[in-house]
Amino acid sequence: AFGGWETNVTARVWFPTVVVAQASGQTLKAVVGASVDCARFQKARLTALATFSTGEDQVVVDATDLVTFESSAPGVVAVSGAVAEGLAPGLAGISAALPFADEASPPTLGETLALSVHAAAVKVRELKTVVFTGADWGPPSPATAVALDAVVTPGLQLRNSLTAELQTASVASYALFGDGTWEDVTLEANFTLLGAAARNSLAFTAPAALEVQIGAGSLCGPYLAAEWPVCGAQAASGPGVLMLDMPAPLNATISASKLKITLDGDGASLAPFNVPTVSLLTVAVLFDDGTSQDLTFDDRSVFTLTDAATGAPTALASLTENALTVAPEAVVEGPATGVTITVTFPGAFEKPLTASVTVGIVEFDTLEVRGSPWPASPSAGGAGSDFTTLRTLGCSGVWQRLELRATGTLSDGTFKDSEVFYRQVTYSTDDPAVAAITSEPCYGGNCRGLVAAAQGNVTITGDFAGVTASLPATVSGEAIAIASVSIRDSIGVQATLFGPQGWTEAAEVDVGFADGTSVTVAAEGPNDSSDWLPPEALLSFASSRPNVAAVDGSGVLTLHANLHTTWTLSVEDVCGGQNSDAVDLFANLDPLEHDLDLGYRYTAPLGYLAVGETIEVPVRIRASEVRDLTAFQVIVTFDPALVRVDSDVDCTVGNSWASAFECTTNDPIDEVLLIGSRGF
Repeated sequence: AFGGWETNVTARVWFPTVVVAQASGQTLKAVVGASVDCARFQKARLTALATFSTGEDQVVVDATDLVTFESSAPGVVAVSGAVAEGLAPGLAGISAALPFADEASPPTLGETLALSVHAAAVKVRELKTVVFTGADWGPPSPATAVALDAVVTPGLQLRNSLTAELQTASVASYALFGDGTWEDVTLEANFTLLGAAARNSLAFTAPAALEVQIGAGSLCGPYLAAEWPVCGAQAASGPGVLMLDMPAPLNATISASKLKITLDGDGASLAPFNVPTVSLLTVAVLFDDGTSQDLTFDDRSVFTLTDAATGAPTALASLTENALTVAPEAVVEGPATGVTITVTFPGAFEKPLTASVTVGIVEFDTLEVRGSPWPASPSAGGAGSDFTTLRTLGCSGVWQRLELRATGTLSDGTFKDSEVFYRQVTYSTDDPAVAAITSEPCYGGNCRGLVAAAQGNVTITGDFAGVTASLPATVSGEAIAIASVSIRDSIGVQATLFGPQGWTEAAEVDVGFADGTSVTVAAEGPNDSSDWLPPEALLSFASSRPNVAAVDGSGVLTLHANLHTTWTLSVEDVCGGQNSDAVDLFANLDPLEHDLDLGYRYTAPLGYLAVGETIEVPVRIRASEVRDLTAFQVIVTFDPALVRVDSDVDCTVGNSWASAFECTTNDPIDEVLLIGSRGF
């Protein structure tokens, strides 16, 4: 029942009313070959048929697996599971017991089954032996829906299909007696393979289990002999038919997991080349039935290594099982270096099969070191990648700096020249007193920035995995003139210096030189150059409105006040080159605690208007960092000769204030009164 609803289910319970025991034979005779000292009588298969009834309908089913059989004379007939075996002449009764029977109303077990054991001998008419790999159930007859009390006969067809190596099959042997009965004697029989062909193709893995051997050939015929010994004498023997339908090979394939390898530890194995050091081989044979077999680790697979260029035997690589590796003593001679691996199967198949694959062998071949101006700048001109002479920058007395880069090339021509490669090269100089590798850029503690200390010449050496290259460099006393200065568009947001009063920010200036190089100078920030090239060593700065935004000698701006229009930041070359630049900027203060700000945060606070145009004027109030804003009253005044507010409708509250709000306009005409409060 659920929620006042209920339903009923009617269950029909079936139970056994009668259980009847049956046997495949009720007379068990002595098997020919038995004697008084060694008796071997026939065995019978026991079954139990149970009648189930609902009170109206009934059906008879095989309940053998549900009952326990018992013998009234275990010394005459012994019962094991569902098999009764005669032990001595005499009579015995066989009964069936249901372990789950309800003691209150047990089923009727029917009459006791009587078995008799006789000393009279029975001959074995035939010993029938079969080999099978499975069985197929056929449809019952008739193959239609049947009534509850109908009887159907299912079909069972043994299957014998051995078509591949290592497949298995089972062997069964049956004794057919002269009295018309039969008995499964598989566990007592002895089996023997006949002929070399059978013994080379099959083997027993258990007393009655066969396995197809590696290299098995097709065969069909009585290649199996069965013998049933009874008391030391042969009671019966007979042949068994073996059928192996082994498919014929069509072709072989060999593949390599990697088509290019290098010696373990060689520079080619390192990032970013990442050439593998092992290539795994896979061998397969395709057969005419569409199947294939992996023979990679099969003893029939024979591998031969030859030089890919000459075809001669080679020691360039070695093969351990299926793993191909470069030999430590291998000599790599250009892009054609490689190994051809050929696989054959001597004597394994009637049709000769062969396959081959070629794996290239490479090594890290050459390293080339080059110089590039540092810091790198998009505005750098014709300095190129052969930058090896360091001069002083303008009138600063500070030498240029150089970033070392490199190109690595493998023996097959593959090369890498990006930062991913050259940042992993280690660099050094032969005279650190003239110039040393001590500055950025660095990667993982490995720096590649050349810093000059005195005039002179040095040789720079790059090293990658033991392969080295040199680059000569000169530290000159010559000064290189400033060719241009340009203030970067990096100040504030939308050309607006904004923040609280006293906010500072450094201007960034690109300084171009006569040799085509360019350096970005700044006193702080991401392009801070003050530790090696202070901006004031090359430039002077000026502000057109220092009371609004001041600038010091190093280009650091300080915000002091708001301004409704732009102010100008200018910069000049102090080395006499008459290079200069200027930019127009806006200034806007962010409100402090308990303060407010009118107008936009960026660009002109109130914009630029023509007569008749309208403008929105944001009013931003800043509360305390630790206390919420509970109430405010703001009076905005203006010159009514210049601007007007039409009505209170033009005054709206922002989404960040959800409490009470009032706005009064035109009372007086030059004011707007804003009032807000929160309830407690």
